[in-house]
Amino acid sequence: MTPSDVPIETSSIFSGEFSTCYRSAGHGDPLILLHGAGGDSSMFEGTLAMMAEHRRVIAPDILGHGRSRGPAGWYTASAYCRWLDFFLSGLKIGPVDPAGHSMGGAIALRFAARRPALVRHLILIDPISLRMPDIRSTLRLLAAVFSTKPQQALNLVAQVMFSSNSPPSEGSNAWTQLRSAEIPR
Repeated sequence: MTPSDVPIETSSIFSGEFSTCYRSAGHGDPLILLHGAGGDSSMFEGTLAMMAEHRRVIAPDILGHGRSRGPAGWYTASAYCRWLDFFLSGLKIGPVDPAGHSMGGAIALRFAARRPALVRHLILIDPISLRMPDIRSTLRLLAAVFSTKPQQALNLVAQVMFSSNSPPSEGSNAWTQLRSAEIPR
């Protein structure tokens, strides 16, 4: 079977307070493809077909994008995590391998920090919202994600990225931990 022969299904599910439209194909361990801001699941059609030869691939329209809906209002990072949690619960799947591009990467990373038991592997593709004051700290943060101590790394990521609405200040505890983080070789 070639990628062009793989049937891609379009479905929707209502779980929690969210209605999510998604595309899926294949069987096996679930790979969740999360698109960036302004996009929808159609950006992954080619990827869905190729990856579905090896595993189950699911590409939802992220909350507020495409045909997915939730409560009226401004969606926060917490709302996106709640949405993803309800979506996976509604599909009765987990743990999963989230692969997020841009805003989808930020959602995947925050979700992994909040619900590590539901994430096997984390794939970040040019994620946004790292909110770091300099490139060196950003690289240290990304290196920490791939450390041999994943829970410690995820805690650091969550503290640095999501503890407030502004980047960590030079003297903050999160900043100090980040600057001294071991970079795996």
